[in-house]
This record gives sequence, structure tokens and C-alpha cells, in this order.
Amino acid sequence: MDPFGAFLFMARAGEEYLLIYYPEPYGRATLAYLTSTGPYGFDVAPNADNTAFPFTTDCPTELAAASYFAVFADVTVYAEAELVTPICELTAGTALPRDSASGAGFGLESSGADVSIYEIFLNAFSPQCGGAASGYISVPRIQLFGSAHVVVPFRVITAPI
Repeated sequence: MDPFGAFLFMARAGEEYLLIYYPEPYGRATLAYLTSTGPYGFDVAPNADNTAFPFTTDCPTELAAASYFAVFADVTVYAEAELVTPICELTAGTALPRDSASGAGFGLESSGADVSIYEIFLNAFSPQCGGAASGYISVPRIQLFGSAHVVVPFRVITAPI
């Protein structure tokens, strides 16, 4: 469901989604619908007793997992928001152990009709990008569930230790 309570899509038995965050005890889990530009995250609430989720997984709970910074689409990272000087190319499917001493994530720099520019806090990808702490990427707007979305290809994920 979207933030306004409208249904976006229906997950059906047998479908597979990326499990990004799996809390113990049972709080809201975060799963992702994978798009061409990255993971579209959505929360799944546990049952009314907070004792189980409406899905099965063999993933460990957060107590037995580590934090990684992952990229889900091939991207060119630039030194400036104008996207002039490339500093690195990152490959879809790469996940590196997150450095807890520095930020990992992204922030909107500018939004356009077809493309948005995001600042990426490179974290574990910094060495691949000439030691830069951050860089900039272009993210196209895509159609998803009947409306336009910008899905950034970077995500902090939880994975088994």
C-alpha cells in the first residue's frame, strides 16, 4: 500500500522479493520490488500478535546479520552535480560491507521532469571512486504501478554474516 492507504500491487504466493530488513522481534520488515533502476522498498507488517510475517524466508534475523551497501544498476558516479567529471563506474549486483564510520545512502540534489540528480554517500564504494566520500548520479523517472517514480539504485541492505 502507498502512504495514503491505496493498494499499489498484490504480492502473490510463490513470488520472490528481495528482503532488505528483517527485524526480530517482529516489527515491520522491508522488502523490495526490483525495477530496472533499483529496488522499490515496501514495508510488510507482522500479524496482529507480532509473532510472524505473512511470508517465509531462510534469512537470519537482524541479530545474525551484517549491513552492506549495494548498487542495483550499472551507474556512472560523477564528481559534481552537473555530471561533468566521472569518478567511477559501479556494476549492478555489487554489495560491500558497510563502513559504520561513514554515511551510506543518498540525497536528492535536483528533480527534473524525466531525470533527477542524487548525491550518493559512497561509503564502502569510496576506494573504487578515487577515495571520494560522495558523488552524483542521474536517475531516470520510471513508470511503476501506474505512476511515475524515481528509484535510486543504491540501498543499505542486511545480509547473513
